Amino acid sequence: MRYIARQQMTLMMRSHWLAGFGLLFSSLAVMVAFLGNTGGTGFDGFNRMTASLLNINLLLIPLLSLLIGSLFLSGEKEDRGLTLLLTYPISPWAVILGKYAGLFVAIWSVLTFGYGAALLVIFFVGGGESQFLCCYYFMCIRTCWRPFSCRWH
Repeated sequence: MRYIARQQMTLMMRSHWLAGFGLLFSSLAVMVAFLGNTGGTGFDGFNRMTASLLNINLLLIPLLSLLIGSLFLSGEKEDRGLTLLLTYPISPWAVILGKYAGLFVAIWSVLTFGYGAALLVIFFVGGGESQFLCCYYFMCIRTCWRPFSCRWH
């Protein structure tokens, strides 16, 4: 399953659709973070910014999921790559779970990059509480990425 997830993640990272979505999402998140900052101290303008980022999520993430699902999972059926994988001595559930794990990690990394860029804007524009948010965010990223950073044997 790890090999399939790694191969699917590599294919996703090479995709121009994912790179385009990453640029769109990060630029929108940075603009919302920069323009949504009211300049007040603390969390005064944080509610409006959070609602705007949530609206971006509600619009873009389902569109990306539909696009990725139709291009990569259905494309596997057309070019017979999935049929070839199912001939190997691996359970079909391992193949499907590996594909979904690779897709999840690729999409998660793009979303993390977009939110990280927005958080850096908040860090440089915001006040004292933004330093805590920035440290907390990058510690969570490091903790979550740790299982994926080991070698896939």
